[in-house]
Amino acid sequence: MKHAHSAGFITRVNGAVPFYDPFGPENFYDRCDPSLWYSEALGHVSRDAWLAALIPNLATWAKNPVAYEAGQMTLPNAVYAGVSGLSAVDRGKASIAMYGLIGAFTPTGDLSAYRNTIGTGLTPLGYLALIGALEGLDAAYGNDDPCPCP
Repeated sequence: MKHAHSAGFITRVNGAVPFYDPFGPENFYDRCDPSLWYSEALGHVSRDAWLAALIPNLATWAKNPVAYEAGQMTLPNAVYAGVSGLSAVDRGKASIAMYGLIGAFTPTGDLSAYRNTIGTGLTPLGYLALIGALEGLDAAYGNDDPCPCP
């Protein structure tokens, strides 16, 4: 299977699968062909775009990321009760108005409030950081085998 169109597709699949070459040493494509690097890179980009498309609330976050992230910070229970009906962005704007920009991102001393927050999962920024970490780990330890040719 050394056809050019097949090799491009196979290298895209190889790029989309992190940490592992699903085609192994079977030589389905010429690892020494420098033009196939672009196909593998396209696989990386495709994988990351697909993962980003799965991030919940990404469109809302993109409109005002700072306020959204501030609105997802844990607040003391008494403060949260007053802003709980607001959207994440509006809650963030209120938090920034109350505590200032730095204070809105400073953890509170009310540890009981964290029980509810942790169960809500990551924010879009957390998911994007996770995708970035996956890409970095894949680049460092992934399936980019060096060219076995002399």
